[in-house]
Amino acid sequence: MILNYPEITYISKDQTVHDSKFLALIRTLAVTNKINLKNSSQKLKLENFGNSKLIVASTLSTSINAIDLSVKIPIIGLCMAYEINEESKDPELYAQLILNISRCCVIVCDCIYIENLIKNKFNFSKTILRIPYGCDQTSLSPITFREQKILRIVGIRSWTKLHSNETILDALILLKQKGVKYSAKLYGANSEVRGRLNKSIGGINQNQIRLYPPFSSDDLPKIFKSSEIYISAALSDGTSVSLLEALTAGRICIVRDFPSNHEWITHGITGFLFQDLDHLFEILIQINNMSYFQRKYISDSARKSVSDRANWDINGHKLIEVIEKLIK
Repeated sequence: MILNYPEITYISKDQTVHDSKFLALIRTLAVTNKINLKNSSQKLKLENFGNSKLIVASTLSTSINAIDLSVKIPIIGLCMAYEINEESKDPELYAQLILNISRCCVIVCDCIYIENLIKNKFNFSKTILRIPYGCDQTSLSPITFREQKILRIVGIRSWTKLHSNETILDALILLKQKGVKYSAKLYGANSEVRGRLNKSIGGINQNQIRLYPPFSSDDLPKIFKSSEIYISAALSDGTSVSLLEALTAGRICIVRDFPSNHEWITHGITGFLFQDLDHLFEILIQINNMSYFQRKYISDSARKSVSDRANWDINGHKLIEVIEKLIK
């Protein structure tokens, strides 16, 4: 920490993986005041920011909503894609986002698709820093891709309507009916969700489909070592960090055919893009019929595609450079 740097205030509602990553980065060059928002109606006045010369707000909606209009401290807005893809569908939230975005001097986003929406849909003409939020490549890149007699499938996205994990379950049921041998581990479900879903899949074979609670980042290497195929059925996304993690680990990634995913997946080369349940099922059948060498080619291509672009050491330094210019 460089003590002669001004203070920076970081605002977020939750302490997500992204928040931890950005906080750790900012604390390498400045004294950082962290504000955890208590509720959606909270308002932060000038006195809440102490001697801060810069505010870093995650996200463009909730955190900037909380900053009173009387506060004129420069704001860096961290976009998490959800507010642009989903929250903006509500007319009132869209109007609030227009205001929030106009208050930022810099916006950080993680893909070209979101960058273009911020420029064109929200009329933002100031600085946009586009950096994939990256992942821990050190622990994931050494994971080997093994030859297996069955499909070993993993899902690690949250169990929300947006993430559409039930689509994965439906595809697994179709695989079972087709007689395809596989094992699937789906993570991130709380006890209520696991109880409900275990009842619905109980007649299939719980040895084939297993549901697990949320996990820590330290668990990821072990999770990926026990699988070769990663599926995300999220209906919209920015650059998903879990996708970057799976690509780094050389997993065969199957994700929704959404614009931001095209920036990382070349269909049939570095992974697969599916349009609906039937298409997802067809892709899984295709992978099942591949030779090990065909699967290994996709695994190797996936790793190469993210070796530099998903490196947080490189991408995080670009944000540091922007912050240094603002606080100097």
